[in-house]
Amino acid sequence: MLPSTRYLGSKRKIVDWIWSQIGNLRFDTFLDAFGGTGIVSYYAKRCGKRVTYNDVLKFNYQVGISLIENNSVRLSDSDINFLLSRHEKINYPTFIQDTFKDIYYTDDENKWLDMVVTNVKMLSDKYKKALAFAALGQACLVKRPFNLFHRRNLNLRLNNVKRSFHNHVTWNK
Repeated sequence: MLPSTRYLGSKRKIVDWIWSQIGNLRFDTFLDAFGGTGIVSYYAKRCGKRVTYNDVLKFNYQVGISLIENNSVRLSDSDINFLLSRHEKINYPTFIQDTFKDIYYTDDENKWLDMVVTNVKMLSDKYKKALAFAALGQACLVKRPFNLFHRRNLNLRLNNVKRSFHNHVTWNK
């Protein structure tokens, strides 16, 4: 089964048809220069093709590199410990804290994101870096009301009101 996507223009519903048009051609490699959700690339990978993925959106690019192009690289426990720890010799910027205050996350969460993003950039392996950014992106989505960055709505998480949905437990993790 193919993963679901929440992108306008995703080819998920027509990927079987796309593959029926090209699947009988003889080829070993697949270039998806404008990969978007990565559904077509992922399908090609499942069909045994070596995939090169690209997208102009950095988030899509990182997800595509980590899950579609990458076949074997994983983050080790020491990689994860490095990513989640503050290091004395690293000068951490405050870009997220300064730019997105009170918009998506709390001050402490913004500070943590600045630290983790800086640590991810220190990784030298392309696939480990992509895995870390993809995982961080998914974690950020989970903490967002409705899993979207479509508007300022930190107040939905922070307001003390009766809720008819159960995301609040996840938001607090």
